[in-house]
Amino acid sequence: MTKLCRALFVICCFLFAAVNVIIAAEETAAPESTVLKAAEPIQLGATNAPAKIVSLGSTNPKSSFKFELELTSKGAAINKAVFSEFNDRDYKNPKPLVILSPVKLPDGSEVLSMANKEFVFVQQQLLLPLDKLNWQTFDVQSMQDGSQTARFEATINAEDSGTPMIKLIKTYMVSPNSFLLDCELTIENLTSSEQKVRFNLTGPVGIGREDTSRDDEKVVAGFKDSQGGVISVRLDANKLHKAKTPDDRRLTKTGADFLWAAVVNKYFAAILVPAPDKGKDFCDWVTDKAGRFYNPDDQLGTGDETVGVELKIAPSQLAPAGQADSNSTKTYNFQLYLGPKDKSLFDKNQLYSKLGFFHTIDFMSCCCPANIINPLAFGILAIMKWMHNNLIGNYGVV
Repeated sequence: MTKLCRALFVICCFLFAAVNVIIAAEETAAPESTVLKAAEPIQLGATNAPAKIVSLGSTNPKSSFKFELELTSKGAAINKAVFSEFNDRDYKNPKPLVILSPVKLPDGSEVLSMANKEFVFVQQQLLLPLDKLNWQTFDVQSMQDGSQTARFEATINAEDSGTPMIKLIKTYMVSPNSFLLDCELTIENLTSSEQKVRFNLTGPVGIGREDTSRDDEKVVAGFKDSQGGVISVRLDANKLHKAKTPDDRRLTKTGADFLWAAVVNKYFAAILVPAPDKGKDFCDWVTDKAGRFYNPDDQLGTGDETVGVELKIAPSQLAPAGQADSNSTKTYNFQLYLGPKDKSLFDKNQLYSKLGFFHTIDFMSCCCPANIINPLAFGILAIMKWMHNNLIGNYGVV
């Protein structure tokens, strides 16, 4: 039985087609008066805007918001996400619990959740590191339904003439009484010729450790199988740390369609859901999903280790600007769940249930497979909740 259980943990490696070779850009974080440059022979630039921080939602428990989102102009990213209903369990001085925070790397740079990273002109084989750029930031807007939005913009120019080529508009929205935030990215071709472009995106990163006695941080991905059910794959921090090749970090399931990718700890999850295009029930424009292990101080066992998710987005062919009925823009929509790993919550919400968010809950404690442990554990949990609500009002006794 032990050998069989261990065999269930083996993940097959899959071959992936080779990607286009891209000439790396200069990754110098330029001051406000300069530009980021792509490689020769064509020069492209994106002018830095002033650095700025804006916030959506609230950490006030009396507010209707589930969290506060601190957004930064650097990469148009999430700098920090903090809950309003959960605290850090410091009995002396409890503070709102931080669910996502920046990951500081040994070289002094930072990795931020939802940052736009490399933007690639495929045919020209040119790359711009948009996570090094301060995007133009607009003021927070409040809607009639109580939701709040923040918008960022970046324009890529031909450096020799200053002619605008590509415009990116990124918008975040948080709504009252919801653990979901919406993120929309629109790419617009401003030139008179076709442009084939793609980009890489950092998913959620920097989730905190809830259990100091062991490392419960994992990356998880959900997929829809051929029968329409949701299945998942997961990589824990230890596996990601030991990964030797890109295949060792990939989140993939052969014959299944990608639904979402998440980072989780013992009690909470940050689940990123790319929205399918109209008429489709799964997202087909994410070509690669991978987990990452981060060790800010370069030393194991100090408690600052964390994990994250990275996405590679498929190329899009943008038609020339200014033509009637042309597809000169492409919009990508994402939803990010920031909240507890609560099966009762996942079961009650139609979207959470359909997408199988309960797969972020992991009851495996040794070598027993999830298809044995999870049904038993969920059944016991349901019985305990029923007894608590109907017979014994004390979980300790139950």
